Amino acid sequence: MDKTKRRQSIMEHIQKDDIIIRKGILHILDSHTGYLGLSSQLLEMGPDLMEFVRGHIFKIMESDDAKRCQFNGSVSPVLSLLESMEESDDESFIEATRVLGENLFDIMCDSVQIPSADLLCASFQVDGNIYLALLKMNYHSTFVHYQNKDDVTDIVKQNVIQSGKLTEAVIFDLSGKKDVYLVQKKYEMLNGEKCNYLSERFLICMAGLPPKKKFQILNRTIMDLINQSRQDGLKAQFHTKKALYDCFVEDGMFDINKIGDRFEAGKLFK
Repeated sequence: MDKTKRRQSIMEHIQKDDIIIRKGILHILDSHTGYLGLSSQLLEMGPDLMEFVRGHIFKIMESDDAKRCQFNGSVSPVLSLLESMEESDDESFIEATRVLGENLFDIMCDSVQIPSADLLCASFQVDGNIYLALLKMNYHSTFVHYQNKDDVTDIVKQNVIQSGKLTEAVIFDLSGKKDVYLVQKKYEMLNGEKCNYLSERFLICMAGLPPKKKFQILNRTIMDLINQSRQDGLKAQFHTKKALYDCFVEDGMFDINKIGDRFEAGKLFK
């Protein structure tokens, strides 16, 4: 198995305990109030915090919504920054994440729809390869109790970080430095344009479709072909979906050429 294939399988078929957290830092990107709080100190990564970060990273790496991207190396300042960062050097790591946080904050300020967030930057290791995760922990409003110095208790509205599955995050492969995994959402910018700002404006990378979307398109296309070929509908659908699953298990991905060959040979229907 070549190194590229091996690295892909690590990202897609890992266990949570395979993730070793190395270090982390938290920056405040409150674009709605205009406050940028860039930390100059690493987080104290105790067991509870490590488990919290590990859990979020694992969910992203296992997510059907995660996209695999590649940098356009000639224009991406993020790639240049990662190439100059020494992850093992704390000062280099801190400075690089501060620059990433500031760049992301500037882009967020170009939209009233992009949610403010804490940006948790964490490096981690899986089977000898080192990665950098940018976990954008969006704020949501909730009510909490508050007691002042006169022991007067009240209920106040407060922004807290997202605790469920993250909808915006980036994972960089620092071993190859060209592979990027991300989950993202489209937002409307001040100029009226709706875009995936993480890939298009922040990373400047080419984003493919997530596996879930690829499967939906592939499945829909083959169902159309089944209808056109006058096969027994339900029986053909059952065998086709099983064949697609078998292809994915064999290769760890959807190989369009192999699926096309099987379709032409009639093997998807049997």
